[in-house]
Amino acid sequence: MIFRKLNQTKIINQISSNLIQNERLSSEDVKEHLERLKKIQLVQPDRINLHGVTLYGAVAGMIVENDADRYAYKQGLFVLRQKGNLVEIINDENFIPKEWKIE
Repeated sequence: MIFRKLNQTKIINQISSNLIQNERLSSEDVKEHLERLKKIQLVQPDRINLHGVTLYGAVAGMIVENDADRYAYKQGLFVLRQKGNLVEIINDENFIPKEWKIE
């Protein structure tokens, strides 16, 4: 693969975020990430106890192909973009993030 993936899950005060970061972000990457987020809900408690955790997803890419950022936004993912030496969340105030609840 041309791009580098970083999958990172952090649990902070019962809220978790899962991030995919690619050099080049495509709609297919977003679809794959959404599938991973669904699978996290099925993690067995003996591996890691995520009971009661709310998971939010995010994607980031230095280069975004074919409106992959718009697709991710519409799917309820936070979208991060490079702006100079910084990274910014481009979601606006109307954005409603999708929640993956772990029961």
